[in-house]
Amino acid sequence: MSDNVPPAILARYLSGECSPAESAEIEHWIASDPEHRVMLDALRTAWARPPAVNFDANDVVWRRIESRMEGEPARPMLVRRLKSNSVAPSSPHSLWRVSALAAAAILVLAVGSTVWRERSSTHPGTQMATGMREVVTLPGQQAVLDLADGSRVRLGPGSRLLLPTTLGTGSGVREVLLQGTGFFSIKHDVTRPFRVRTSAGVIEDVGTEFVVTDYPEMHGMRVVVASGTVAVRRSSAAASTPPLVTLTQGMLARLDTAGTVKVMQNVDLQSYLAWTRGALVFNGTQLREVVPELSRWYDMDVTLRDRTMSERRVTASFEDESAEHALRRLALALHLRVERHGRVVTLWPS
Repeated sequence: MSDNVPPAILARYLSGECSPAESAEIEHWIASDPEHRVMLDALRTAWARPPAVNFDANDVVWRRIESRMEGEPARPMLVRRLKSNSVAPSSPHSLWRVSALAAAAILVLAVGSTVWRERSSTHPGTQMATGMREVVTLPGQQAVLDLADGSRVRLGPGSRLLLPTTLGTGSGVREVLLQGTGFFSIKHDVTRPFRVRTSAGVIEDVGTEFVVTDYPEMHGMRVVVASGTVAVRRSSAAASTPPLVTLTQGMLARLDTAGTVKVMQNVDLQSYLAWTRGALVFNGTQLREVVPELSRWYDMDVTLRDRTMSERRVTASFEDESAEHALRRLALALHLRVERHGRVVTLWPS
């Protein structure tokens, strides 16, 4: 086992509920680095405490984890998630199980990865080889992956990335499958193209940094180029087919599921890249697009009560602020009424 320990397994280990194979995996991880034992002891101490209603930001576990996250853009958002955890425990240990599991997830993120598992079968619709690695982020989470070929991927909230376990270590095409959003900084290699496949299309690197977004409500994908060049094709197109469009820095393309592409020039890159530094930025964005973004960013279930509100435009930025404050600002700007019950938020016309 590497520095990456799946939080779910760690939680089961602390509660004495994991399998013999999982116990052996954790024991090997502990023995591989003295620091791992120190961290586990801190988490075990937290696990054994009486339940608390609110996460303590001054807790020794958090301070230890926080010290490893200096400069990490996702940290303020994750702190908010932990501090907002006020669900009454259903058993003496249930709340601390949630808190320790979240702390473990942050710990894994802090050392450069997130929860992942291996897959042994080819994913439908892809040409990837058998033996897949899956990286998943929950709402309110991000993950950074440093690939063996020198490339880096930052995965946004509520996203999923499938990639071969051998990616970057051999010859041939480097291809990944994305659902959600990811910022790709690719080490270019003319002999080994790098391709990002989504439900709507395929993006091929020609030496660049770019953001790909493909959430279900979009009914297609969006590509924004921060530097360099990318080629965009339909998902059904062969690699030898001429691209639908070739994008350079400052260009944006939207490709819908019908294969229709629309291109914009000189877009505001900062608004599309803001999430990589821990901010959420909207620039004249329709409310129907803002709502799912807020849901993923703050781990809430936000809905519009009246569909006529969906066309309203939002220009705002949210950085290191609570969900309550963000919703209040949105309501004031668009003359809305907010009704909240736990994670469920309904926006009404005022």
